[in-house]
Amino acid sequence: MLRNFLFIFSIFFCFTATADGILVSWSPNNLEGMTKEKFENAKTWSVNDILQKNLEVKTWSDAYLLLVAALPNKDDKGFKEELIKQILNNAEVKLQSTSRLIIWERITSGDILFEGKGIQIDDDLFKVAGRANFILRNITNHNFGIVRIHSTADELTSLQTKWIDFLQGKEVEQYKNPFETPVKGVSEIRSLQAFEALVYSLKPSAEKDTLTKRCLKQVYQLNEMPTVKGSSPTYCNP
Repeated sequence: MLRNFLFIFSIFFCFTATADGILVSWSPNNLEGMTKEKFENAKTWSVNDILQKNLEVKTWSDAYLLLVAALPNKDDKGFKEELIKQILNNAEVKLQSTSRLIIWERITSGDILFEGKGIQIDDDLFKVAGRANFILRNITNHNFGIVRIHSTADELTSLQTKWIDFLQGKEVEQYKNPFETPVKGVSEIRSLQAFEALVYSLKPSAEKDTLTKRCLKQVYQLNEMPTVKGSSPTYCNP
């Protein structure tokens, strides 16, 4: 399975240049249900397939495959025009299989379990608009704003207008991350959204207990957390 994903990992950094980042560690091996066959099949999707599937995703892996499929079509102006239309679509789905996906506001809302590491995405991938913006940012290497969990209709319209102007060749000021740092993957951890999510994630839960036990068993062949502080198995505790 690892060999199957080496080539996926090699292109991953090609489409995360405009925002987002990795906190501690992440690789496509963490995508639940992902296979080489699914990855290869995604590259055959037409632009119409991608646009339709963006309305239907159910898992984080589904959202990831949209981007894989979009990359070969990054120069298709008509495709980008249709994605821009979807930025007004505020429809939401409760994404499943979100292991190691970090969307700060979704952690605070209880939709994602924070595991202490993973890939941090600025856009709210639970929404059609967020996924459309995420794709546009990565296939154009431009960033004109973020779709948040509570983005208003006016904010989405403003973001859409910026993308339309950009596609028409107009000068559009790019979004400036107020928390930017030279170290990729830690910029947004200084934001209020990240602080609130980190505080929320400290609460004990049955889901965290299950995750910890599974990690201890699969990685360290242990049934319980060792008493030695700082030992490697302690990293199983999110």
